[in-house]
Amino acid sequence: MERDRTSAKRGYTAQSYIKALQEGFFPIYNDWKHFQQDNASIHIAEVTMDLLLARGVSLIDWPPHSPDLNPIEHVWAALKRNLRRMFPDLWTLKRNELDIEYFKHCVRKAWEAIPDSLITKLMDSMGRRLKAVKKARGGYTKY
Repeated sequence: MERDRTSAKRGYTAQSYIKALQEGFFPIYNDWKHFQQDNASIHIAEVTMDLLLARGVSLIDWPPHSPDLNPIEHVWAALKRNLRRMFPDLWTLKRNELDIEYFKHCVRKAWEAIPDSLITKLMDSMGRRLKAVKKARGGYTKY
């Protein structure tokens, strides 16, 4: 997902999130699966929710204070580990066009190096995650 350069803080917006959904999610989504997103403002913005509803996307109800449920944090951690291992000099890059393009290349390579088995394992853990959060009444879990 790319930052929205037209936004006041040049950060992520509902529009940049929608673009990511259109490019990466909708092409592979099928209506027998449920989609998980947390309550980040770009996820629950009216324009985002209207689009998801119009496309028939089935959303999982998400408790407002349960980051324990989100397995993507483990994927981001794996991506960071891969970046450090595969490109140890990455942190010396500057904010110029050439270095930014190299950084994007590195992120793609590090992403590709995440094994499918990790993604499968995380998806398979969702039932256990839900049970653990329910048992902890929304509190801390090992996940």
